[in-house]
Amino acid sequence: SHSNEMDCIHLVIVLSCLGVVMAMYLPNTSNRISRQAPTNTEEFPYRILVTSGNSQYFEVVCSGVIISKDYVLTSASRIKQILPEMTQIMTGPTYTVDPINVESITTHPEFNESSYCDIALIKVNTSFNFNSSINKTLISYDWSDLSQPCILTSWDEDKKVVYRQEVSVTQCGTSTSTEFCVTSNENITTSEINMGSPIVCNQKLFGIKTLGINKFTNVTKVSSWIDAVISTATTTDQTTSSPATTTITTTQSSTLTSGANTT
Repeated sequence: SHSNEMDCIHLVIVLSCLGVVMAMYLPNTSNRISRQAPTNTEEFPYRILVTSGNSQYFEVVCSGVIISKDYVLTSASRIKQILPEMTQIMTGPTYTVDPINVESITTHPEFNESSYCDIALIKVNTSFNFNSSINKTLISYDWSDLSQPCILTSWDEDKKVVYRQEVSVTQCGTSTSTEFCVTSNENITTSEINMGSPIVCNQKLFGIKTLGINKFTNVTKVSSWIDAVISTATTTDQTTSSPATTTITTTQSSTLTSGANTT
């Protein structure tokens, strides 16, 4: 009987050790944030894809977000080499709605590869027809309005679905930085097609995905520029732009490419 008791003790010790090892290496599901496809395909009507090409062939360039009937906000670093007449916006829960042509692309005047301000406005040729599956989101003007957790949406090109992910937003860098960082128990998307993906907190747009693993452009830092571009927008046939912005319209880009190669 003594031998049996010792065997039982050894078994308990082994099982206890095994439990410790499993706890060390298995994911903690109690606080894990799920990254799953939305149950309602119309949950994120503001999310869009930016494509480049023609009627025969196109490729997805990046993501973006609708902020008005005529404007989309996206990543400047992804569309800086794209001409407006070769650009289209795809909308709808599965991006199967007829694409919308682009009139002009305006990048932030301080955008560059080192100091960022990685943000651009795309004006569409035809205003969006808002409905339950295509609509805008409000932009945030004040960081103090931030309410956690926030929702990041990303596009899975293989599965053709939009994923939602709860994230926590934190300031990083200096107080004047145009970027913020996010933390999550899941990996943050780094694919090129998800550059420009929106982060929405309390139903307001706070940021879009930029260069860097966990970095996002802070919309509250550039909201006045966004308002200025939209409020001073010229008519379709005008090609002049505000001195504070860099805008290329369809007409201008045709002129630019007549004497130069564009990559």
